Amino acid sequence: MGHMRPDTCFHSDSDGHAPAKPDTSKNFQRRTGHMQRRTQQQGFTLAEVIIVVAIIGILAAIAIPNFLSWLPNMRLKAAARDLHSDMQRAKMEAVKRNTNVVILFNAVACPGLPAAVPTPGGGYQIFVDDGAGGGTVKNNIRDGSEVILSTVTMPIDTALCAENFGGNTGFTPKGLLIGNNIGTVTMDNRTNRSYSMTLTIAGGIRWQ
Repeated sequence: MGHMRPDTCFHSDSDGHAPAKPDTSKNFQRRTGHMQRRTQQQGFTLAEVIIVVAIIGILAAIAIPNFLSWLPNMRLKAAARDLHSDMQRAKMEAVKRNTNVVILFNAVACPGLPAAVPTPGGGYQIFVDDGAGGGTVKNNIRDGSEVILSTVTMPIDTALCAENFGGNTGFTPKGLLIGNNIGTVTMDNRTNRSYSMTLTIAGGIRWQ
């Protein structure tokens, strides 16, 4: 009869079964990863979603009326900023092109302010008065094929209600006012706010 080698022996537990194999690190990592994936897959509950939607609704109810009340003033300020920029552009184009650049105003009567703003609310046009295409040079009227640099209509709730340039002004090739035609143009809105743009004899542009 042969003898069993000592290194091939094994011990059983009290029930005669082989002891359970110890958990390996690889098995532990698999179980941990499965638990993490299961945790990550958990979403919001219905109650949480309802609470978030209710909060958004409350914030919207507060913010939207305030935004709507600011909107007319935002439009008026944007229109004034655009006019200021367009006047500066007209001055630069007159110098660059070495000819007059004219600003034609289309003011409207505003008897109902601030309760009512005229629609349309007037506007302005800027053109190069160089007599191109058979037009008449420096006559303050766009004729022939003289280039239009900008045509602007006032936005909703805003009107160009007054100007005292006699309907037009502009700049010479030296950046000065045509005919020293100084004056002011005023824009208003339905919240009783207004902005004015004044041109000085030296060609300066003041925003008030």
